[in-house]
Amino acid sequence: MVAGQFWGIPLKNGMFACGRVLQLPWNSPYPGFSRSRILFFVGLMDWLGKEPPTFDAIAGHKILEEGTAHIRIILKNDEGAYGEGILGFRPLELDGIESQPRLESAAGTRLFRGFEFFREVSEKECESGTYRTASVWGFDVIGIYAEEYYVRGLLKP
Repeated sequence: MVAGQFWGIPLKNGMFACGRVLQLPWNSPYPGFSRSRILFFVGLMDWLGKEPPTFDAIAGHKILEEGTAHIRIILKNDEGAYGEGILGFRPLELDGIESQPRLESAAGTRLFRGFEFFREVSEKECESGTYRTASVWGFDVIGIYAEEYYVRGLLKP
């Protein structure tokens, strides 16, 4: 697996959303993550299509949501339906994609971009609500987010 790979996320309405590998944990400061072969940093793209995503179709699209996930997230959505696995690779740099800074925890004072330490933050910055907290996703989370954005319309991209 490499950063930039993408896969289709089948939706209940017959459309497809797109997931993207953002980062692998090789340099993670967390014990166990740096050697993990099953965890990675993932993103849900702001892309929707009638067919599964392709190299050209996802060009220029950004990331809506991101989190740490198990490799199995690539195959399973919230209805238990399975996609086709990795469909292709598009370098993240081509689309200007990089992880957003996230607090390591609700009480944390360190910002990370994916698994990489970004910088320390002040207590005032932490309390400001400027940064979201890093999250670890269950198998269904990317499918749930995709359904919320693209089928139910509850979240606005």
